[in-house]
Amino acid sequence: MALDRSLFLHLTDRFTHLRGYRPGTSEARSWERSIPALAAALNDAGLGDVEVMLSTRSR
Repeated sequence: MALDRSLFLHLTDRFTHLRGYRPGTSEARSWERSIPALAAALNDAGLGDVEVMLSTRSR
């Protein structure tokens, strides 16, 4: 999921469900770009079978 858009879309949906509003455009764009890059870097380093906790900041 992390290497394609499905994790980004799942996070956006969960954020909306939990917070009652959609994440900001810049925050969502950051997730969309950084999560696949992080997953690819972990895979390249031989760490493809690790778990990463994602968190959002509170307002």
